[in-house]
Amino acid sequence: MQKFKTSIRYGSLLIGIMLTAFILQKLLTVTQFPSYDFAFMPVIPLFFIVIGIISITILQAKTNASVMVLLVIKTTKILLTLVFILLYLFFENENINAFLFSLLGYFMLYLLFETRILSTLNKKTEQ
Repeated sequence: MQKFKTSIRYGSLLIGIMLTAFILQKLLTVTQFPSYDFAFMPVIPLFFIVIGIISITILQAKTNASVMVLLVIKTTKILLTLVFILLYLFFENENINAFLFSLLGYFMLYLLFETRILSTLNKKTEQ
């Protein structure tokens, strides 16, 4: 039950961070940089929310996640992100720069979140 509550708390935090970043990005693109607004903008935070919830669930299921499990999760996330970029480039040829900069920003934000969560989980398992 405690793991479920922790997963819900981390998932809610991730959703809050991504939605806040999306709202700020949308406000900036509408008011200051309208040329960087593109139709698939909401898909990027949704992509990282789904990946984040899946990885939180996997990490919560494995009580003592080894370094190998963490590396497999990180490698899978990077490969999924590359597939996401290739799919966007294949189906949409407009605003590629805006898409890549947005994806990079969300990716960095997600990495900060993930690092914080992993360090918190590591401290809890050490205790």
